[in-house]
Amino acid sequence: MRSEKSRFRRLQHKLVERVAVWGDRYLYKSHIQWIADQSWLDPYRPYMVNDPTMRRPQVRKLDRRFVLIEFARYTRELRGSTAECGVARGVGSALICKALDETYEPGDRHYGFDAFSGLPEPAEIDRMASGAKGWEAGDLKHDGTLAQAALAQFPQAELKIGWIPETFKGLEDVLFRFVHIDVDLFEPTRDSIAFFYPRLVGGGVILLDDHGLTTCPGARKAALDYFAGTSEIVLDLPTGQGLVIKRQTDKERRASA
Repeated sequence: MRSEKSRFRRLQHKLVERVAVWGDRYLYKSHIQWIADQSWLDPYRPYMVNDPTMRRPQVRKLDRRFVLIEFARYTRELRGSTAECGVARGVGSALICKALDETYEPGDRHYGFDAFSGLPEPAEIDRMASGAKGWEAGDLKHDGTLAQAALAQFPQAELKIGWIPETFKGLEDVLFRFVHIDVDLFEPTRDSIAFFYPRLVGGGVILLDDHGLTTCPGARKAALDYFAGTSEIVLDLPTGQGLVIKRQTDKERRASA
């Protein structure tokens, strides 16, 4: 019996040492720092809210949450507002606000945009390579209650409820340092990038949640089409996210020197 238990423990130890599994989707070696020591997550745990309609908790996206937090933190020394297009349960917006806590200047805001009535009708360009529809109109519908609760303690947070790009009206003169775009489809992704990129400060970040997902080909095309006309590069991250860091102008480089 002891020998059998010892063999089991050795096998268990090998499995833990070789990989860590998150959300039934990703494999990471267990000695990677952000997995081995999750103390980085402690300040954010209160905002990893669960939706009772979901089968699995929000931590199933732990790698994507880590990337979101880290690139939000990257902009702590920049000035400007922040935004999230596609708020859903409010977890992403809460993580952004917490990561940038005490760095919002007077007048800076965090804007969260969502209609909370589900996705609009996908266009033909949103079909996957197989020809199948990745989404249907009305998918990802929420009543907004969880988002409001997640953002309640952040006085700088403001929800803009309605359809993109109509909800951007009135913000034309606002500058942004960090924008998270998670709207899944071609048209709202295109409209979000077209609005925020010109208003992004040098060194600012646009994080594209859907960029590398096979279920969101329209979102990827929208980003690649837009940035093909600029000097920017859209970086593919292994989490399925896409990343753009806006190049500073000569004037901005001189000012920060």
